[in-house]
Amino acid sequence: MAQYIGQLGHIGIGKESSWGAGAAPSLFVAELVQADLQPVVGLDYPAQIAGVLAQRRVRTGATAVRGSLEFDVSAGGALPLLLLSCFGTVTTTLVNTAGGNVWQHYFTLANTSSASERPSLCVEHNQGGLYARRYRGCRVERMRLALANRDTAVLNARVDLIGKDEVSSGPAASSFNADEALPFTGFSAGFDGNANARVRDFDVEFATGLEEIETAGSGEAPGRLPAGQFDVSGNANLVLETTERRWDYLNGLTRALQFTLTGATIAASWAYQVQVDVWRAHFSARQERMAAGILNEGFDFRGLWDVSSGVARVVVTNTTSGY
Repeated sequence: MAQYIGQLGHIGIGKESSWGAGAAPSLFVAELVQADLQPVVGLDYPAQIAGVLAQRRVRTGATAVRGSLEFDVSAGGALPLLLLSCFGTVTTTLVNTAGGNVWQHYFTLANTSSASERPSLCVEHNQGGLYARRYRGCRVERMRLALANRDTAVLNARVDLIGKDEVSSGPAASSFNADEALPFTGFSAGFDGNANARVRDFDVEFATGLEEIETAGSGEAPGRLPAGQFDVSGNANLVLETTERRWDYLNGLTRALQFTLTGATIAASWAYQVQVDVWRAHFSARQERMAAGILNEGFDFRGLWDVSSGVARVVVTNTTSGY
Protein backbone atom coordinates (compact mmCIF):
# COMPACT_ATOMS: atom_id res chain seq x y z
CA MET A 1 0.00 0.00 0.00
CA ALA A 2 1.36 3.43 -0.96
CA GLN A 3 2.61 5.76 1.74
CA TYR A 4 2.07 9.50 1.31
CA ILE A 5 4.81 11.90 2.32
CA GLY A 6 4.07 15.47 3.44
CA GLN A 7 7.14 16.86 1.68
CA LEU A 8 5.55 15.93 -1.66
CA GLY A 9 2.55 18.16 -1.03
CA HIS A 10 2.11 21.88 -1.46
CA ILE A 11 -0.10 24.84 -0.64
CA GLY A 12 -1.07 27.06 -3.57
CA ILE A 13 -3.13 30.25 -3.31
CA GLY A 14 -5.21 32.09 -5.91
CA LYS A 15 -7.26 35.28 -5.68
CA GLU A 16 -10.96 34.82 -6.39
CA SER A 17 -13.03 37.14 -8.58
CA SER A 18 -15.91 36.84 -6.09
CA TRP A 19 -16.42 35.07 -2.78
CA GLY A 20 -16.48 31.31 -3.26
CA ALA A 21 -15.91 31.40 -7.03
CA GLY A 22 -12.68 29.41 -6.81
CA ALA A 23 -9.41 30.15 -8.58
CA ALA A 24 -6.31 28.31 -9.73
CA PRO A 25 -3.19 28.92 -7.61
CA SER A 26 -1.03 31.82 -8.74
CA LEU A 27 1.44 31.65 -5.84
CA PHE A 28 2.77 28.76 -3.77
CA VAL A 29 4.07 28.76 -0.20
CA ALA A 30 7.79 28.11 -0.63
CA GLU A 31 8.78 27.34 2.98
CA LEU A 32 5.71 25.73 4.53
CA VAL A 33 6.07 24.58 8.14
CA GLN A 34 2.61 23.04 8.53
CA ALA A 35 -0.88 23.21 7.08
CA ASP A 36 -4.07 22.20 8.85
CA LEU A 37 -7.02 23.22 6.69
CA GLN A 38 -10.19 21.15 6.40
CA PRO A 39 -14.00 21.19 6.55
CA VAL A 40 -15.50 21.45 10.03
CA VAL A 41 -19.04 20.14 10.40
CA GLY A 42 -21.36 21.94 12.83
CA LEU A 43 -22.91 19.28 15.07
CA ASP A 44 -25.41 19.37 17.92
CA TYR A 45 -26.20 16.47 20.25
CA PRO A 46 -29.50 17.48 21.87
CA ALA A 47 -30.24 16.38 25.43
CA GLN A 48 -33.82 15.11 25.23
CA ILE A 49 -36.11 12.87 27.22
CA ALA A 50 -36.64 9.92 24.91
CA GLY A 51 -37.09 6.82 27.06
CA VAL A 52 -33.46 5.71 26.98
CA LEU A 53 -30.36 6.44 29.06
CA ALA A 54 -28.22 7.37 26.05
CA GLN A 55 -27.95 9.82 23.19
CA ARG A 56 -30.42 9.14 20.41
CA ARG A 57 -30.00 11.88 17.83
CA VAL A 58 -27.49 14.23 16.27
CA ARG A 59 -28.23 17.34 14.24
CA THR A 60 -25.97 18.50 11.44
CA GLY A 61 -25.53 22.22 10.79
CA ALA A 62 -23.42 24.24 8.41
CA THR A 63 -20.02 23.02 7.25
CA ALA A 64 -17.28 25.64 6.95
CA VAL A 65 -13.60 25.38 6.13
CA ARG A 66 -11.29 26.20 9.02
CA GLY A 67 -7.63 25.85 9.75
CA SER A 68 -4.22 27.44 9.66
CA LEU A 69 -1.07 27.77 7.62
CA GLU A 70 2.37 28.31 9.13
CA PHE A 71 5.33 29.23 6.97
CA ASP A 72 8.61 31.12 6.88
CA VAL A 73 8.15 34.41 5.06
CA SER A 74 9.87 35.40 1.84
CA ALA A 75 8.86 38.74 0.32
CA GLY A 76 8.34 37.23 -3.13
CA GLY A 77 6.14 34.38 -1.91
CA ALA A 78 2.47 33.95 -1.02
CA LEU A 79 2.33 36.35 1.96
CA PRO A 80 1.04 39.35 -0.09
CA LEU A 81 -2.13 37.52 -1.18
CA LEU A 82 -2.85 36.66 2.45
CA LEU A 83 -2.14 40.26 3.48
CA LEU A 84 -4.64 41.44 0.87
CA SER A 85 -7.34 39.24 2.40
CA CYS A 86 -6.34 40.39 5.90
CA PHE A 87 -6.21 44.17 5.30
CA GLY A 88 -8.53 44.49 2.31
CA THR A 89 -6.66 47.02 0.14
CA VAL A 90 -3.28 47.33 -1.54
CA THR A 91 -1.54 50.18 -3.36
CA THR A 92 1.40 49.27 -5.60
CA THR A 93 4.20 51.59 -6.73
CA LEU A 94 7.04 50.93 -9.18
CA VAL A 95 10.06 52.25 -7.26
CA ASN A 96 12.99 51.18 -9.46
CA THR A 97 13.71 50.30 -13.09
CA ALA A 98 17.53 50.54 -13.19
CA GLY A 99 18.94 47.02 -13.35
CA GLY A 100 15.55 45.44 -12.73
CA ASN A 101 12.00 46.42 -11.82
CA VAL A 102 11.15 46.71 -8.12
CA TRP A 103 7.66 47.27 -6.71
CA GLN A 104 6.45 48.24 -3.26
CA HIS A 105 3.02 47.08 -2.09
CA TYR A 106 1.27 48.95 0.73
CA PHE A 107 -1.37 46.86 2.51
CA THR A 108 -3.77 49.01 4.54
CA LEU A 109 -7.23 48.86 6.07
CA ALA A 110 -10.00 50.77 4.29
CA ASN A 111 -12.25 52.30 6.96
CA THR A 112 -15.45 51.89 4.93
CA SER A 113 -18.52 49.67 5.05
CA SER A 114 -17.34 47.83 1.93
CA ALA A 115 -14.21 46.76 3.84
CA SER A 116 -16.32 44.12 5.60
CA GLU A 117 -16.19 42.09 2.36
CA ARG A 118 -12.50 41.30 2.21
CA PRO A 119 -10.92 39.84 -0.94
CA SER A 120 -11.26 36.05 -0.84
CA LEU A 121 -8.81 33.33 -1.74
CA CYS A 122 -8.91 29.77 -3.03
CA VAL A 123 -6.36 27.60 -1.23
CA GLU A 124 -5.20 24.41 -2.92
CA HIS A 125 -4.04 21.74 -0.49
CA ASN A 126 -2.06 18.94 -2.15
CA GLN A 127 -1.94 16.25 0.52
CA GLY A 128 1.35 14.60 -0.38
CA GLY A 129 0.00 13.14 -3.63
CA LEU A 130 -2.95 11.33 -1.97
CA TYR A 131 -5.44 13.95 -3.16
CA ALA A 132 -5.79 17.65 -3.82
CA ARG A 133 -8.56 19.83 -2.46
CA ARG A 134 -9.36 23.44 -3.25
CA TYR A 135 -10.87 25.36 -0.36
CA ARG A 136 -12.97 28.18 -1.81
CA GLY A 137 -14.03 31.46 -0.28
CA CYS A 138 -11.16 31.62 2.24
CA ARG A 139 -10.57 34.81 4.20
CA VAL A 140 -7.98 35.58 6.85
CA GLU A 141 -9.37 35.46 10.37
CA ARG A 142 -6.05 36.13 12.08
CA MET A 143 -2.46 36.69 10.96
CA ARG A 144 0.60 36.55 13.17
CA LEU A 145 4.03 37.76 12.06
CA ALA A 146 6.86 36.94 14.45
CA LEU A 147 10.63 36.93 14.69
CA ALA A 148 12.46 34.96 17.38
CA ASN A 149 15.63 36.16 19.09
CA ARG A 150 18.09 33.83 17.36
CA ASP A 151 20.76 34.63 14.80
CA THR A 152 19.47 31.91 12.45
CA ALA A 153 15.82 32.86 12.90
CA VAL A 154 13.63 34.01 10.01
CA LEU A 155 10.35 35.87 9.84
CA ASN A 156 7.52 33.43 10.52
CA ALA A 157 3.81 33.71 9.70
CA ARG A 158 0.84 31.86 11.12
CA VAL A 159 -2.45 32.51 9.33
CA ASP A 160 -5.86 31.30 10.52
CA LEU A 161 -8.44 31.00 7.74
CA ILE A 162 -12.19 30.52 7.42
CA GLY A 163 -13.59 29.39 4.08
CA LYS A 164 -16.86 28.54 2.38
CA ASP A 165 -16.51 25.03 0.94
CA GLU A 166 -14.21 22.52 -0.73
CA VAL A 167 -14.00 20.88 -4.15
CA SER A 168 -11.79 18.09 -5.44
CA SER A 169 -9.12 19.11 -7.91
CA GLY A 170 -6.20 17.75 -9.81
CA PRO A 171 -3.11 19.39 -8.24
CA ALA A 172 -1.69 22.36 -10.08
CA ALA A 173 1.96 22.24 -11.11
CA SER A 174 3.75 24.05 -8.32
CA SER A 175 6.43 26.70 -8.81
CA PHE A 176 8.16 28.60 -6.07
CA ASN A 177 9.72 32.04 -5.74
CA ALA A 178 13.52 32.12 -5.73
CA ASP A 179 14.08 34.56 -2.84
CA GLU A 180 14.58 33.03 0.58
CA ALA A 181 12.95 33.60 3.96
CA LEU A 182 13.79 36.97 5.52
CA PRO A 183 16.56 36.51 8.12
CA PHE A 184 17.17 37.89 11.61
CA THR A 185 20.44 39.34 10.29
CA GLY A 186 18.32 41.77 8.22
CA PHE A 187 16.18 42.87 11.18
CA SER A 188 15.78 46.52 12.21
CA ALA A 189 13.28 48.29 14.44
CA GLY A 190 12.21 51.82 15.31
CA PHE A 191 10.11 53.89 17.70
CA ASP A 192 8.54 57.12 16.44
CA GLY A 193 10.75 57.06 13.34
CA ASN A 194 14.00 56.63 15.29
CA ALA A 195 16.07 53.44 14.96
CA ASN A 196 16.19 51.30 18.10
CA ALA A 197 18.98 48.73 18.24
CA ARG A 198 17.83 47.30 21.59
CA VAL A 199 14.87 45.34 20.19
CA ARG A 200 15.49 41.59 20.37
CA ASP A 201 12.31 40.10 18.89
CA PHE A 202 8.70 40.90 18.05
CA ASP A 203 5.31 39.31 17.55
CA VAL A 204 2.45 41.20 15.84
CA GLU A 205 -1.06 39.85 15.30
CA PHE A 206 -3.85 41.19 13.07
CA ALA A 207 -7.39 39.95 13.80
CA THR A 208 -10.14 40.71 11.27
CA GLY A 209 -13.20 39.76 13.33
CA LEU A 210 -14.61 37.38 10.68
CA GLU A 211 -18.11 36.09 11.39
CA GLU A 212 -19.82 33.12 9.75
CA ILE A 213 -23.43 34.00 8.96
CA GLU A 214 -26.00 31.47 7.80
CA THR A 215 -28.62 32.79 5.40
CA ALA A 216 -31.60 31.44 3.46
CA GLY A 217 -30.49 29.41 0.48
CA SER A 218 -26.91 28.93 1.65
CA GLY A 219 -27.50 25.25 2.39
CA GLU A 220 -24.72 23.58 4.32
CA ALA A 221 -22.19 26.37 3.70
CA PRO A 222 -22.01 29.82 5.36
CA GLY A 223 -24.12 32.41 3.52
CA ARG A 224 -21.87 35.36 4.35
CA LEU A 225 -18.40 35.82 5.82
CA PRO A 226 -17.98 39.51 6.69
CA ALA A 227 -15.12 41.04 8.67
CA GLY A 228 -15.73 43.04 11.84
CA GLN A 229 -13.47 45.12 14.07
CA PHE A 230 -9.82 45.06 13.03
CA ASP A 231 -7.60 44.49 16.07
CA VAL A 232 -3.82 44.81 16.21
CA SER A 233 -1.83 43.48 19.16
CA GLY A 234 1.62 42.16 19.89
CA ASN A 235 4.71 42.15 22.05
CA ALA A 236 8.46 42.70 21.90
CA ASN A 237 11.52 42.29 24.09
CA LEU A 238 14.37 44.78 24.41
CA VAL A 239 17.74 44.93 26.12
CA LEU A 240 17.17 47.03 29.26
CA GLU A 241 19.23 50.23 29.05
CA THR A 242 16.81 53.09 29.78
CA THR A 243 13.53 53.72 31.63
CA GLU A 244 11.83 55.17 28.53
CA ARG A 245 9.43 52.25 27.91
CA ARG A 246 8.60 52.11 31.63
CA TRP A 247 7.63 55.78 31.46
CA ASP A 248 5.51 55.15 28.35
CA TYR A 249 3.63 52.34 30.10
CA LEU A 250 3.03 54.16 33.38
CA ASN A 251 1.83 57.32 31.64
CA GLY A 252 -0.30 55.70 28.96
CA LEU A 253 1.75 57.09 26.06
CA THR A 254 1.61 55.72 22.53
CA ARG A 255 4.48 55.17 20.10
CA ALA A 256 4.73 54.43 16.39
CA LEU A 257 6.40 51.02 16.06
CA GLN A 258 8.20 49.74 13.01
CA PHE A 259 9.69 46.27 12.46
CA THR A 260 11.57 45.60 9.21
CA LEU A 261 13.10 42.44 7.72
CA THR A 262 15.41 42.92 4.73
CA GLY A 263 16.69 40.14 2.50
CA ALA A 264 18.76 39.81 -0.66
CA THR A 265 19.35 42.72 -3.03
CA ILE A 266 17.05 42.95 -6.05
CA ALA A 267 18.55 45.89 -7.96
CA ALA A 268 20.39 49.12 -7.15
CA SER A 269 19.79 49.84 -3.44
CA TRP A 270 16.50 47.90 -3.32
CA ALA A 271 16.12 44.54 -1.58
CA TYR A 272 13.39 42.05 -0.75
CA GLN A 273 11.69 43.40 2.36
CA VAL A 274 8.69 43.20 4.68
CA GLN A 275 7.97 46.19 6.92
CA VAL A 276 5.32 46.29 9.66
CA ASP A 277 4.06 49.66 10.95
CA VAL A 278 1.78 50.13 13.96
CA TRP A 279 0.99 53.83 14.05
CA ARG A 280 -0.24 54.25 17.64
CA ALA A 281 0.90 51.41 19.88
CA HIS A 282 -0.44 51.65 23.43
CA PHE A 283 1.59 49.65 25.94
CA SER A 284 -0.90 47.39 27.70
CA ALA A 285 1.60 45.50 29.89
CA ARG A 286 5.28 45.62 30.72
CA GLN A 287 7.73 43.12 32.20
CA GLU A 288 11.12 43.81 33.79
CA ARG A 289 12.37 40.58 35.30
CA MET A 290 15.46 40.42 37.48
CA ALA A 291 17.67 37.54 36.36
CA ALA A 292 21.32 36.63 35.97
CA GLY A 293 23.03 38.08 32.91
CA ILE A 294 21.84 40.88 30.64
CA LEU A 295 18.59 42.41 31.83
CA ASN A 296 15.70 42.71 29.40
CA GLU A 297 12.34 44.42 29.33
CA GLY A 298 9.26 43.23 27.54
CA PHE A 299 6.03 44.93 26.63
CA ASP A 300 2.64 44.06 25.20
CA PHE A 301 0.83 46.55 23.00
CA ARG A 302 -2.48 47.24 21.30
CA GLY A 303 -2.81 49.27 18.11
CA LEU A 304 -5.08 52.34 18.31
CA TRP A 305 -6.64 54.20 15.39
CA ASP A 306 -4.71 57.16 14.00
CA VAL A 307 -6.83 59.71 12.12
CA SER A 308 -4.23 60.25 9.39
CA SER A 309 -2.68 56.80 8.98
CA GLY A 310 -5.17 54.24 10.28
CA VAL A 311 -4.12 51.53 12.70
CA ALA A 312 -1.37 49.59 10.87
CA ARG A 313 0.08 48.67 7.52
CA VAL A 314 2.47 46.16 6.00
CA VAL A 315 4.80 47.13 3.15
CA VAL A 316 6.25 44.39 0.92
CA THR A 317 9.07 45.07 -1.56
CA ASN A 318 9.64 42.51 -4.31
CA THR A 319 9.65 41.94 -8.08
CA THR A 320 5.90 41.32 -8.53
CA SER A 321 3.95 43.99 -10.38
CA GLY A 322 0.68 43.64 -8.50
CA TYR A 323 -1.83 41.57 -6.58
